[in-house]
Amino acid sequence: MSLVNAKEIAKVTHLDKYGFIGTFLGWLLMKLLRISTINKIYNKHKHLKDLAFFTALLEDLQIKFEIPEEDLKRIPKEGAFITVSNHPLGGIDGVLLLKLLIEKRPDYKIIANFLIQRIEPMQPFIMPVNPFEDKKDKLSSIAGIKSALLHLKEGNPLGVFPAGEVSTYKDGKLIVDKPWEEGAIKLIQKAKVPVIPIYFHAKNSSLFYMLSKFNSKLRTAKLPSELLSQKGRVIKVRIGKPIQVKDQEEYKSTQDFCDFIRKKTYMLANPFEKERMILTAPSLKISKSPKEIVCQVNI
Repeated sequence: MSLVNAKEIAKVTHLDKYGFIGTFLGWLLMKLLRISTINKIYNKHKHLKDLAFFTALLEDLQIKFEIPEEDLKRIPKEGAFITVSNHPLGGIDGVLLLKLLIEKRPDYKIIANFLIQRIEPMQPFIMPVNPFEDKKDKLSSIAGIKSALLHLKEGNPLGVFPAGEVSTYKDGKLIVDKPWEEGAIKLIQKAKVPVIPIYFHAKNSSLFYMLSKFNSKLRTAKLPSELLSQKGRVIKVRIGKPIQVKDQEEYKSTQDFCDFIRKKTYMLANPFEKERMILTAPSLKISKSPKEIVCQVNI
């Protein structure tokens, strides 16, 4: 089974209403957007399990990453915690996150978007229901939240991308997340476990953002092939110090807590931002300052 097929591309771009012709156009888009190449790479490695899959996939895609050794030491060896990450790439950042964390904590799982959920070797490390997706009904969302809280209660760590979708806003030179999902923040507050911010310093291709300006559905269709846009690049990763529960409890409202956690995450970008430090980061609330560079869609 391929990661994405022509019928699915036709459906997400609304070409499926044209029947066979729509499917054919979906196939053409797969070739144009290089999704067929992604399918070949995926099929080559999908028989592998756990770290072997992550390592083989990253090597085949020629993606490297850098992370200070001292940052890796911040991952607790036991007990529950939640990692909170920005989502600049919408796919490979999830792969990287799992590779880094399960090396230290094999019981780590993430709440992931539609693309990551489709990758079979990653499914043991993904919560079965994403409670923050708009397409989920209320009962499914409640079940997803209960499942996540139970995972934490049993002493296991959990990873969350609070934006719920790929970063699409621009703040200065940074590509940043849209406003974080209230449901994700409430889950973190309710869990009452240490929170570890993780920052990925990366962005997708210029073509990805250009296509998005014309058609938000093309953005979704292009996302799988963005794995190829990272070829030869070095993705820089930073892990912040755990934010203890007592420090979290200083922020009573959901909005204040969200601003606090978000700021802690994006402050990890400072070593990479020579021209513009964001120590105060007032615009990271995504109010008026950042410019939305693509249409906001849920994926």
